[in-house]
Amino acid sequence: MRSNTRGLGVFFLLPLIALVAAVSCAGPAPEPAAPADTPVIPLEIIDQAGRVVSLTGIPVKIVSLAPSNTEIVYALGLADRLAGVTEYCDYPAAAQNKPQIGGFSTVNIEKVVEIQPDLILATGKHQSEIVPELERLGFTTLILAPRTIDEVMAAISLIGRAAGAEDRAAQLVGEMRARAKAITDKTDALNDATMGLTLDQHGIDEIAEIIDRHIAVDAAMAGFWVDLNLADMAAVREGRRRRV
Repeated sequence: MRSNTRGLGVFFLLPLIALVAAVSCAGPAPEPAAPADTPVIPLEIIDQAGRVVSLTGIPVKIVSLAPSNTEIVYALGLADRLAGVTEYCDYPAAAQNKPQIGGFSTVNIEKVVEIQPDLILATGKHQSEIVPELERLGFTTLILAPRTIDEVMAAISLIGRAAGAEDRAAQLVGEMRARAKAITDKTDALNDATMGLTLDQHGIDEIAEIIDRHIAVDAAMAGFWVDLNLADMAAVREGRRRRV
């Protein structure tokens, strides 16, 4: 059964969910081909755990061990190469049609072996036990462990580079930076002379609407975190003052 532990933390994919196209998978698809514009192979990448990861070819079968990684794969337009996801990967909706390899912390190694992926996208939570086992079996594993918005963008760039989708990754990161700047421009304008912060009803509702639309709320599964007290936000939305 799935865990119901959602909502104490949030991982910060502000514009990412809005950019993902929900692609329906109506039936078995042919094996995806590698992109025409491929990077120089073999390729060595330093992942977000500081590990050197070597790729001997462009991956055509990718397995994601976390919802956050799955969303990035879809945002990069690589859905046709996504060969396995966790049971928690439910966004975009098409991800639920992908073969499942277990839970976030309960990866079914046998199912991964059946898929024979070229690249496995893990998180820091998998580093101590699951990643060593997968690598012992000969699978290439990339660890994504972002804790800030900049590190989220770096994770997108890493996956794009590993999968031969660097141009799309650069475009996506540029869009994220532009949207993040639009939000910070709004919040910066709200500072008063005493350095307190008063958010009027219109301003906080607008920001909250962006958050409601674009942040996935699954702290138990997520590799992306941001310190955000949702109770405080709710209080501000009711018209109370919050000072920072």
